[in-house]
Parts: sequence; C-alpha cells; structure tokens
Amino acid sequence: MNVSEWQTRLERTFGQEGLIGIRVLPIHDAENECARRFVEKFAGHRVLTDSFQDFYVDSLGLAAKWVRAHGLPDAYANYQYTVLTYVANFRRLRAAETLSLSGYPLDAFSLLRDLKDNALFLGAIVAGITSVPALWGWWEGSGEAELSDSERAKMTREQKRRENHVLGQMVGGESGLPDEVQRELKKWKDIFHYEVHGSRLTKASAWMNWSKGGRLSIGPTFDDFSSAMYMNRCAEVHWMLLRSLPFLQCASHAFGVEWAEKWRVLDDSFRFDIECLDGLGKPISSAFMALMEAKFPFSPASIYKEPEQTSQPT
Repeated sequence: MNVSEWQTRLERTFGQEGLIGIRVLPIHDAENECARRFVEKFAGHRVLTDSFQDFYVDSLGLAAKWVRAHGLPDAYANYQYTVLTYVANFRRLRAAETLSLSGYPLDAFSLLRDLKDNALFLGAIVAGITSVPALWGWWEGSGEAELSDSERAKMTREQKRRENHVLGQMVGGESGLPDEVQRELKKWKDIFHYEVHGSRLTKASAWMNWSKGGRLSIGPTFDDFSSAMYMNRCAEVHWMLLRSLPFLQCASHAFGVEWAEKWRVLDDSFRFDIECLDGLGKPISSAFMALMEAKFPFSPASIYKEPEQTSQPT
C-alpha cells in the first residue's frame, strides 16, 4: 500500500456527503455555543484575561525592541534563554485560553499546572532564590548522542530534584510561610494534580450531570462549576506571571512610564479579583495573597539580573 492508497481507503471508509468526520460537526457547534455562553456570562474574566495577554505581548515586544536598540550586554549570558521561557509560558497560556473558550475549561485547567510551576520558578529566579542555570543550565548537552539511557535518566531525576527543592522554598516546608498558608497551598497544588492525573475533575463533572438525569454528552457542555474552577486558578497563575514580567527589563524602567502604569492597573485588578474569593469564604484567597506578598514582591522597578558567577546550582 502506498500513501495515495492509504489515504483513499480512509476517505472511502469514513467519507460521507463529501466530508470526513461528519459526526463531529455537532461537536464543533457545541464548542462554538460554549464559547458564546462563556464570553457572555463571564465578561469580567474575559476583559481581565484579554488585557493581561495584550500586556504580556507588549512586554515581550518591548524587550526585543530594547535589545535591538541597545544591544545585549555581554554579561547577560542567560537573558535570551530567559526570554524564551517567557515565550513558552505565553504559548501555554494561550493554549489554555483556547481550550477554555471551546468548552473545555477543565482541560484548560490541567495546562495551568505546568504554568503554575513555571510561574513559581520565575518568581524564585527573580527573587534570587535560584537562577536559570541553576534550574535548567545543567541540561546543556543532554541531547548529545553519546549520552547513555542511564545518564539521561540520572539527568532527569536531578532536574526533578532541583525543581522540587525550589518549589519547597516557594510554597513548601522551606518557604517560611505560616503553617496554615502552607496547608492551603498544598490543597491548591493537589487540585491541579487531580485533573492532570486521571482527569478526575472532568469525569466527576460529567458524572454529576449524567447521574442527575442529564444526557450523556460526547462534546462539551457549558457548566458554571468547571468554568469557575478554571477562572479562579487562571487569575492566580496570571498574577504570578504579571509580577515576574519586569524581570524582562535590562535597565531600570526600560519599558517606560506608560508600561509601568498599565502594570499597576493589572496588579490592582488581579488583587481585586482574588480578594473577591475571600468574600465568598474561600481560604485559598488569603493564603494566595500571603504567597504573593512574601514571594512575589516585585514591581516595575525590578530589572533583569544575572546570577553571581560564584553561585552554585541548588
């Protein structure tokens, strides 16, 4: 069988009315309907999220513009890799947003787990708790063909150990945060784990609807619980990322007064959004606020810094 025959057989077997996958068309319609209802019902979330994404893109553009105009200082050996980290985070952010708007908020929620960890890593880097080379620089050369399977496995274990150590310093037993805050942040972390491993929240949501006499839906269905789960965690993760954005500045106030004012508006807006959860009796709100004050005390005055030459990986 050649490629043409392979394709023709699929088209002949699954084609109907000149289309492939005709039974999926109602699911496309359901996705579009979920997007319409999500935007209509949660307009405040969309305004905040879209504003933040606009600001994020602007920040990356200003970073590139500054480097073009001034050149990158020779000492900034890790700056380009740091920028790529911010770019990768934005792509993951957009992937989550696309899923949430298509009726899959809990799948979007699962993407936030990695984004949450990366935001915590960036916070630790900006604060000088760790550095880019300490967390990831040792991975250089890992793609070389001469590395054995055991060596690759050892490198993977070492990376995981270092990342876990940093997370412990940010939200765990080595963070210095009050015990009650650590307990709430542990629950916060576990919620992500439940969805990433086994899609437990997705299955629970579908089961609740079906067990109450609802119709089993193959495609997405709009529901407030799943949407709220995503939106609440989304605001927290985005706020951490916002606080780390000034680290892209290679010089003091390099992005200008207007950028700094926009940063402050977004910072106040995320604070307001998360404080609303406290009014609803959600203890994660005050715990997360404590995390932000202790571990993300950054502002538009923050700037990029290379780790000291004498610093060693943790």
